[in-house]
Amino acid sequence: MSEPRTPTSPGPRASESNKHTPQFPLDLHTHEAWWRDRSAFLELKGYRLRPRFRPGWTPSWYSNGKAVYDCEDVLDNKERVLTDATRLSDGVQVAIKKVSSEEACIAMMFSTSESFNDPMNHCVPIIDHLIDNSDNEQEYIVMPLLRSFDSPEFYSVTELLDFARQTLEGLVYIHRRGVAHRDLSDYNILMDGNAMYPHGFHPNPSWQFLLPDASDIADYKYRSDVPSVRYYFADFGISAIFEDPNEPHLVHGIDGLDRDVPELDGHLEFHDPFPVDVFTLGNQYRKSFLDKYTNAEFMRPLVDAMTREDPTKRLLAEEALIQFERIEGRVNGVSARWRLRPREERATWRLAREIYTVMREISYLTKKLLSKPYVLAATLIPFTATAIAVIQGPHRVMDRIRAVFLLRPGGNH
Repeated sequence: MSEPRTPTSPGPRASESNKHTPQFPLDLHTHEAWWRDRSAFLELKGYRLRPRFRPGWTPSWYSNGKAVYDCEDVLDNKERVLTDATRLSDGVQVAIKKVSSEEACIAMMFSTSESFNDPMNHCVPIIDHLIDNSDNEQEYIVMPLLRSFDSPEFYSVTELLDFARQTLEGLVYIHRRGVAHRDLSDYNILMDGNAMYPHGFHPNPSWQFLLPDASDIADYKYRSDVPSVRYYFADFGISAIFEDPNEPHLVHGIDGLDRDVPELDGHLEFHDPFPVDVFTLGNQYRKSFLDKYTNAEFMRPLVDAMTREDPTKRLLAEEALIQFERIEGRVNGVSARWRLRPREERATWRLAREIYTVMREISYLTKKLLSKPYVLAATLIPFTATAIAVIQGPHRVMDRIRAVFLLRPGGNH
């Protein structure tokens, strides 16, 4: 039984009318042509771009007999500084971003062997660092292929808790290293969701709801139904690093996508970026969970403390993690496994989804019971004794229990 889901946005093959509707540009954007011109360099370094971004590309629909919008290479790349590629050595899909030397330096400091093995480190791993052969000032970083942290939407309270814990750990980690991210908005928190997609997903960030070949919608599993999902901070383009803990932690400017941050309203010439990180992450929890779900209210005290208007009264990153751990310890059992309930949900959808959640809970408890024989025996013995007493009389109870639970085939009589 699968959960009733709200219909997903249709892919390019959703209807016949798409074949005649100009929804996709058929020529390369200027920034796409820029990547095409670096295709040979990237391939020399071991990374192959998709056919659309290779020199001499001819649209496949000219020769394969398919309708335009049935072809994968019609999907344009809307990201100006980011593209995807296949690593030639093993066929793994990766993301490549053009960056400044400052961003590359900060990003790579979190990808050393020591940093990589730290479970608190939630900065995106840097697989490779490239210098453009035609422009020494142009650098690239190669990263795993990731997706937005909230794509697909969260299903259960447990998934919310896991996301909050990982991102707070990540914030504590970078702040201990003297780095302020300065832009922890939704675009810069990513997820390794490969385990959730058994058949993969399209590498283009704008089309990741499709299969790799864009032939259909990509099916997925819930976060809580796979062994692990890991979240990462990305884009250190405006980040600041303070190597001396005694120097003032001050930056200039109002860069950042979260315009709710009080320090970024333009009234300050300089501000401390570390409380800005705390506010931005807390505000992300508010927008992603508190504003959307009725049973996420347990996060409100933490969010309020992280988003106080006065930055000197906000929690430090480590204080926020400690407060979260107290909250996490009080949310367990059925309430943790239950689905997140949208604030705006039609009654029919709500009923169907509640029934589905009940069925999931029954399945979970059954599997847990069957996985622990001693728990199963402790449950069945009283039930069996009662049944025998009613049917055959109390004097037969112990005889039947011995026969059922103690005298197994091949055992000692």
